[in-house]
Amino acid sequence: MDRYKKSTASHGGELKDTDKNIKYDFSVNINPLGLPEGVKTALLEKSSIYTDYPDPYCIQLRDSLAEKEGVRPEQIVCGSGASDIIYRICGALDIKRALIPVPAFSEYERALRLNGAAAEYIYTSPDDGFALTDELFEKWAHEQAARDRRDIPDAVFLCDPTNPSGRLLEPGLIAGVYDWCRQNGALLIADECFLEFHEKRNDITLLNIIRNNNKKIYSENIKNEINNAEIRKTDGAPARLKESRGHSGIIVINAFTKIYSMAGLRLGYAVCSHEETASRLSRYAPHWNVSGPAQAAGAAAIKEKAYLEKTVRYIKKERMRLSAELSSALAEKNSSFKIFESDANYILFTAPAGLAEHMADEGIAIRDCGNYEGLAGRAEHFYRVAVRSENEDDIMLETLRRCLGWL
Repeated sequence: MDRYKKSTASHGGELKDTDKNIKYDFSVNINPLGLPEGVKTALLEKSSIYTDYPDPYCIQLRDSLAEKEGVRPEQIVCGSGASDIIYRICGALDIKRALIPVPAFSEYERALRLNGAAAEYIYTSPDDGFALTDELFEKWAHEQAARDRRDIPDAVFLCDPTNPSGRLLEPGLIAGVYDWCRQNGALLIADECFLEFHEKRNDITLLNIIRNNNKKIYSENIKNEINNAEIRKTDGAPARLKESRGHSGIIVINAFTKIYSMAGLRLGYAVCSHEETASRLSRYAPHWNVSGPAQAAGAAAIKEKAYLEKTVRYIKKERMRLSAELSSALAEKNSSFKIFESDANYILFTAPAGLAEHMADEGIAIRDCGNYEGLAGRAEHFYRVAVRSENEDDIMLETLRRCLGWL
């Protein structure tokens, strides 16, 4: 246990780097199916992706992403993982204060602090699976009326599904947050890195708002072009195109890290509602920010539709099995321990203090969530495990039962 205590891991996967005893890492939420075959082939096909400078504008990759996501390439920004995108958003867009429902990914706050911005929290409840609710947000929004306009957040972070509890946000809640952002000139930043694991991803993604807005702008521009043509026929002055900015803006963050098991290649992207936002984010990065291998792997991964479908089916089935087995193991120890319903590829649960240390001594890393804002200082001890292969999950469950017997 001394090895564990010396490693103050702030994220999953870090314990494995410092403790060579770890054989199975359940602290990171990587696709257990491994790297897609098409990606492996792309990484071996051309040596030039390793020897030549990469495309600094990621043109081919952005074109492929635009087709996948149903937006324009000019709305897409590629980066070295989702974290790179998060830091660029906070630095390039002059955010002063951002709202974060917690518990949440700690890099939101860290990126804000490093760029001189402040973080404001809404503390969610275990009764709601640590997901933001209409009631909580409406209460917070009502309180803003009494504040100085300069103190109101100019950005809101939403993680969907939530991290670390894995709950999907209600569509009505997202619509309410979006409306508040439009009315108050705030940027809505949606982290959807784990939404790819859900079967209804394309129906519930915030990209649908961006897509619909694109259609409205396109229709409006066509109408204006027709009007301009009619005016020119009569030698009148052409009408100015209306301002296309219909709201304060949305940025949807995604990554290849988890869904395609490409953590080491470092590849993420953002889809922006406004091209100017994407342009600012693109300029706020070093040249050649995305490596040649990462770009080639990303373009190949997008074509792996069967792999994606297989992943979604597997994760849903194995998550249900793992949740049931985990619940049973915890109940055998103490009926007060609980697991939280998840829609992602990980499961949050409460268990005795010291469980992560004992598991690490047995060669298995699980995520101790005690350093999450909103979980730290609570009476319960929170842990998170990833959904991995059936065999690995069985090994983890057997080890967990053994460790629970010692606590």
